[in-house]
Amino acid sequence: MTEEVSFKIKCARIAANVLNLLDAKNTQYGDSAFDPIRMFSKLGPDAGLRVRIDDKLSRLLRGNADMESDTDVIDDLIGYFILLRLSMDEEAATEEAPVVTITKNKFGGGDSEIQSK
Repeated sequence: MTEEVSFKIKCARIAANVLNLLDAKNTQYGDSAFDPIRMFSKLGPDAGLRVRIDDKLSRLLRGNADMESDTDVIDDLIGYFILLRLSMDEEAATEEAPVVTITKNKFGGGDSEIQSK
C-alpha cells in the first residue's frame, strides 16, 4: 500500500466515523439542525449552527469538556462544520444568480448589464 493510499484510507475512516455520528444524531434528535422546534430561538439553520460551534469551542477552551474525549469534541466540530456547509449550500441554491449580459458598444468595448430574474 502506498503512502498516498494509506493517507486516503485514514482520512476516509475519519470521514466515515463523522458521517455515522451525524446519521446517529439525526436519528436521535430528528432534523434539529435544519428544522428545529423553535420554542425560544428564531435563528435560522446557519446562525443556529454557528452558535453550536461557538458553544462547543467555548466549552473546549474553558476546560468544560471533561465529559467528552478530545476526539469526540473534534468529531462533533467536524460534524457541525459539515452541517454548516450543507446549510450554506442550501441557502446559495435558493438565491437566484443575476444574469449578466455583455454587449459591444460603438467603440468596440463591452458594456455589461446586470439583471435580476
